[in-house]
Amino acid sequence: MKKISLALGLSALVLLSACEKKSSDAVAPETTVSSDVFKVVTPTKEQAANPAHGGEEWFAYGAVGGTTKGIAISGIANAQYFKDGTFAINVHINAPVPQKGTHYDAWVSNGSSIVHMGTFISPTSDVRMGLSSEVKKDLRNSSTFLVTLEKDTNPATQGTVVGKGTLKYYKR
Repeated sequence: MKKISLALGLSALVLLSACEKKSSDAVAPETTVSSDVFKVVTPTKEQAANPAHGGEEWFAYGAVGGTTKGIAISGIANAQYFKDGTFAINVHINAPVPQKGTHYDAWVSNGSSIVHMGTFISPTSDVRMGLSSEVKKDLRNSSTFLVTLEKDTNPATQGTVVGKGTLKYYKR
């Protein structure tokens, strides 16, 4: 009986050691795989303020969505206007990874003019994309937000609109 117990115990140790992960295969819990940083001004009991741009004078937000040419977009945008004349926008979308040679761009429009806000980035190279942009221009009357699929050309020209949203003013 002792021989069988000893044989089973040794067999278990051999099997467990074969299943052990090598330390080079493991990711340490404190390792950062990727990161994404977006500047967002959050109000407190006082007026919302940005250290670089002063007090917030205007805040708007809205959902972004759409399905065009088989591309489904969903996300959220928020925009702020500050005392120093800076218009800032932060957008997070989920969208299919663009094909090679293309990318997604963000635009705001008031119906008669359109302003390019920048190109979405995906630090994780997947469907999660973001944009944080600031311009020294009063775009508070630009309530339409657009996401376009663009070819990798410079300068940016408006491509196919694949997502759209409305920025709605919100008094804080």
